[in-house]
Formats: sequence, structure tokens, C-alpha cells
Amino acid sequence: MAVIRARGKTITNQAEVTQYLADNGIEFASWGTERVPKSVSSTVLSPEQKQEILDLYKPEIDALVAKNGYVTSDMVALSPATPKLDDILAIFKKEHYHDDDEVRFVAAGRGIFSLKHKTGDDYYDCEVTPGDLIVVPANTWHYFELCDDKSIACVRVFKTKDGWVANFKPEAKSATA
Repeated sequence: MAVIRARGKTITNQAEVTQYLADNGIEFASWGTERVPKSVSSTVLSPEQKQEILDLYKPEIDALVAKNGYVTSDMVALSPATPKLDDILAIFKKEHYHDDDEVRFVAAGRGIFSLKHKTGDDYYDCEVTPGDLIVVPANTWHYFELCDDKSIACVRVFKTKDGWVANFKPEAKSATA
């Protein structure tokens, strides 16, 4: 279950987390992990394991596609075994936004989205955990980092086959992921 850390408080109640995110324009839901194969306890996944998860969550993915006009989905898995992980994470930690929604369903592992409040210039943290779906709308300033174990496996859904492009603050350089 996701956790919100904002303005000196921590929110763990699922309904309150969902409402807090909705109040900030972020869609959040729980798809559960009952269908994630037990072999996916790790975030080092084979192409077959990735496809299996995509197939098992096809109804939910298809509903998002129909609702929001997405055209493609895939899976990403990051772990300490990922080559150049620290370089990848350094890019994610830079404040940015995307022209496309950032859609993530966490199948395994954990990560933290730091999102700009809808009102004010401060940020709040949303720690996502297995079973969580988060939809960060296009043009929402944020950054992302992994938790201490540096492991996550996520379904990603996009509006273009190119995936998302990060638009960084002027002092940072742009990259495609």
C-alpha cells in the first residue's frame, strides 16, 4: 500500500492516500499482486516473466488504454544487478515533467515519486509498493528514486510508441528513457 509523506505528516490509510493524490491531480488505484507469479519476488525478470505479468494484467491495462488513449505497454525491472543503475537513477532524480502521462503499476519492489503539490512550490513523497498503480499526468513536475533496496519492477503504459521524454529544468539536460 502506498504511503504519502507531506508537510510534516505521514498518510498510510488507503482511502486517505487515494484522496490526497486525487486532490493533487494524481490517479491512484490498487491492482493487487495476487496474479503476480511467486517467481517474481525478485526484480530481475526474464523477457518471459515480463510478458507473463503483462498478460495477467491485460484487463486492467486494456481499461486504461480505452479510458486514456494509451497505445503501448511494457515492463521495466531495475535492481542492483542492472548495468549502470546509478547513472539511470541519477537521471530519474532530476526534477522533470513529461508531455505524456507517467503510468506505473508496481509488480515488485518499491520506489518514491516526489510530486509537486498542486498548490504551492513544495513537493510531497508517494512511496509506491507492489500492487499500486499511479498515473502522474503530463506536465506534472516530479522526480523519482528507488528505496534503499534499489529494486522495482513496473508495468509502464504510454500514449506513444516512443515512451516518455523527460523535460528537465533548464539547468539539467534532457534524456529519453
